[in-house]
Amino acid sequence: MTTSSVSGSRTRRAFALAAALFAVGCDQPQPNLPTRGTGAAPPRWLPAYSKAQLALLAPEGIRPRTPARRTYPDLTRFSYTRARKLEDPTQAMRFLRVVLSVIEDSPRVYLMGDAAPSLANEIAQYGPTPPAEPDGLAVPGIGKDGEPALVRPAGAEAAAREIDAATALVRGGKREAAIATLRRATGRVRDVPGLFVELGNLLGQSDPRGAEEAFTQAIHVDASLSSAHLGLATMWLARGDRDAAQIAVARAIALHPPSPRAQRIAALAAEADGPPRPAPIAIFLDVDVRGAVRAATDASLPSRSYAGCRAIVRYEPEVRALLHGEPGPYHLGVVEEVICLEAAIGAYLVHRDGGAGAPEPIFEALYDIAREEGLTGYAMFEILGKHRPERARLAPAPIHEAEVAYVLRHVLGAPGLGDPARLAATQSEDGSGR
Repeated sequence: MTTSSVSGSRTRRAFALAAALFAVGCDQPQPNLPTRGTGAAPPRWLPAYSKAQLALLAPEGIRPRTPARRTYPDLTRFSYTRARKLEDPTQAMRFLRVVLSVIEDSPRVYLMGDAAPSLANEIAQYGPTPPAEPDGLAVPGIGKDGEPALVRPAGAEAAAREIDAATALVRGGKREAAIATLRRATGRVRDVPGLFVELGNLLGQSDPRGAEEAFTQAIHVDASLSSAHLGLATMWLARGDRDAAQIAVARAIALHPPSPRAQRIAALAAEADGPPRPAPIAIFLDVDVRGAVRAATDASLPSRSYAGCRAIVRYEPEVRALLHGEPGPYHLGVVEEVICLEAAIGAYLVHRDGGAGAPEPIFEALYDIAREEGLTGYAMFEILGKHRPERARLAPAPIHEAEVAYVLRHVLGAPGLGDPARLAATQSEDGSGR
């Protein structure tokens, strides 16, 4: 037995519970009740499903006692949770047992199926495709609904006009005039970080010191703007300050993971391949016309455990109440991803230590991350930040630091730079305190 194993009797009990995932959705006797409504129309940002995805929603003859309602995330809300390590593997197995017991006791019907990763309906789960690059005219604030959001400050409209004017001058070959335009603009408009970033980008080749000052000023205005950190990373990489450049690009890509520009600079700044980066578990999740919850993923026990966990958080108000202190509306959060990933790890340990399968590199790597770092950085960067980068930008400092440390270790291959004291020191140096 490894240190991650449980006792023989506990393993057998856990394996019996986990094996039940493969039976979920069997055609058990159900009262032939009329079909009720299954929720409101899908949101406008949800694209049409492909024929293969629609096939996953084909009714199977079961009429649930309590039809589930189609549910999509309320994108105005988001929940964070503190970073923690998985120090006790039995905790992951407890999450697995909770998932199975909720599915078994629920008046709703959960049908588990098999699906290729290409059939995952990620937009339905996480919201519309985000912009490739961050909005430099917005800063963290409070939205109209009273929730944290990116908002346009008072000077945003004027800044946009000045940026457009400078862009037109550059296209006309008048680069110095464009720089002069942005210099004047930054003297008048001080609350829009993107204005300073645009100035820094223009100064990059002709005035490196001025460019660095512009990027630093952008960070002073708003430390959550990815492109400001990326500008500093580019300057520091050019002058050979690799450590500073790696930390700056780690902050940049952590604040906006989808950014192609940040990914290109990260590739230049990387020392080498870091420890493994397990790909997120791809699932399809929605409700069919009869109100049965349909979850589909690959046939592995850990993936089905993750899919089952994601399903109950989305469709069981009581589960959401336990996680967030209130039953609804459904919204995304770090705690959901961490708990569901730990349920998958629990299923993997049951499978592995019960003698039913050999170690799998993907789940071994995920288990190592959970034990050594905690899953918060992984969940924010690889899953939530990929789909909802504005929530990475609004994250509290400890969540951001966990994500930066993950990037330094697994993306840039520079784990030593992720030391909390080192990161705190760089915050004071570049003005990126959060």
